[in-house]
Amino acid sequence: MEHTKKSAEVIILTGQGKGKTTAALGMCLRAFANGKNVIIAHFRKGAESGERNSAANLGIPVLACGADRKSPSCSKPCKLLEEVKAILGEKETDVLMLDEIMAAIRKGCVTADEVLALAESAEPAQILLTGRNAPEALLDRADSVTCAEPVRHYFEKGITSRKGIEY
Repeated sequence: MEHTKKSAEVIILTGQGKGKTTAALGMCLRAFANGKNVIIAHFRKGAESGERNSAANLGIPVLACGADRKSPSCSKPCKLLEEVKAILGEKETDVLMLDEIMAAIRKGCVTADEVLALAESAEPAQILLTGRNAPEALLDRADSVTCAEPVRHYFEKGITSRKGIEY
């Protein structure tokens, strides 16, 4: 019997509110705890984060580009996306988290078409995409879209990002 490739299930967590990465990490942790192969790739998140350290301590592979939100535009092709593709070609992956991929798209590091091509490759089974302002092409392709909208945030009171809470 010939195996037929099917495309990945795409889950988007977008919106202006807090919690997109946290929700995606929860899905990754659940999958990992149930024996699934998980890879997390952080785009434009900087060099340090609690979630990156925690996932790595658990044995979940975490890749990062090192650029942060204020970094200039990336080189093409995106080295992190190329690294992700290489890993996907080497082993079966059940869940791939592309954290802050929307920021990478806005900065011109990757294109929505490149992300769509990754989803159509049928590897992995689930792709989690996070970040504000998801492009229409990705929203149209997604199997599930959740939009985090702020009601109130302590940033409005002047409280800035805190290690262990926001990163």
